Amino acid sequence: MVRSLLECARVVDVQEQHHLDWSWHGHNPGCGFVSISLEEHRMSVERLSRSLWGAWDGANATWPLPEQALLQPFWDYLRQSHASTLRSPLFPVLLSVSTYLVLVLLYTTLDLLAPTWPSIRRYQLHPERTVTWSNVGNTLALTTYNHLLYIFPAAVAQWLWRPPVPLPHHAPSLTSFLLGIAGCTVLFDFQYFVWHLLHHRIAWLYATFHAVHHQYRQTFSLVTQYLSAWELISVGLWTTVDPLLLNCHCLTTWAFMVFNVWVSAEDHCGYDFPWAMHRLVPFGLWGGAPRHDVHHTQPGTNFAPFFTHWDWLAGTASAPVKFCNNNDHNSLKENGLGSDKGD
Repeated sequence: MVRSLLECARVVDVQEQHHLDWSWHGHNPGCGFVSISLEEHRMSVERLSRSLWGAWDGANATWPLPEQALLQPFWDYLRQSHASTLRSPLFPVLLSVSTYLVLVLLYTTLDLLAPTWPSIRRYQLHPERTVTWSNVGNTLALTTYNHLLYIFPAAVAQWLWRPPVPLPHHAPSLTSFLLGIAGCTVLFDFQYFVWHLLHHRIAWLYATFHAVHHQYRQTFSLVTQYLSAWELISVGLWTTVDPLLLNCHCLTTWAFMVFNVWVSAEDHCGYDFPWAMHRLVPFGLWGGAPRHDVHHTQPGTNFAPFFTHWDWLAGTASAPVKFCNNNDHNSLKENGLGSDKGD
């Protein structure tokens, strides 16, 4: 539109100048004005037109660039410096496992310090329950067994048979990056809710595949992957397939994998920190560690791993009860909540 206006102005100006030139030369040649040629005037107007249009077009072209290009430098660095690693089919597995190990190392350190550090113990959901070295050893042993027997062989098979992952030149926009993570999380939450509900309602499924996870009524971070092989494979399958279903950029896929491990470990950590997801997400839409802790003490409730809406719709939601100090231990015992494999 602006270009059309400028062109019209240019034509009018040229016509008027053409008239003026003829007037100056033909009717009053000695008046003292400097005569401007038609060609020079045309070129000056065109330069002005191009300058104005370039400024307008540039303003419209560059306003989304900060959002589009925000992740591009980081993506360029990854693609140029670590392409062989990122393209390997082993990379997603190593990313998930390393993220999990870092998180459980952090939470387990807090668990072991909590009995003597009141500043840590104040955030525990059940400060009367101590995470022991025996708990750590048992849960870590099963996690290691599952990964060595199932996860890493499957990853090596992919590495041998699957071609390297292509890396696109362009990073995702910030909007598509965040929406991709959110979409995958919502989809995963629904899938696991259905899986989880069925494995609690069908006795054979519970006894065969899910009961092992409920051997610990006390939640601590290493319980996150204290799972049967079938449950671990199911979770890994959804984490891998959901970004493909939503056509996510590979950077979005990897970020979702890290986010999924993080919030899953947080659900089982046994702490109610001020920065936890359930405190950041408004309107009680995120269950978090308190609600999942209720699931481990009342297994017929709170089946969704992250959000709360499916449990509200299914009538299986149960609000958490805050236990403030060690004086609550007797009431816990009376209600059957104080005895578990971790005691």
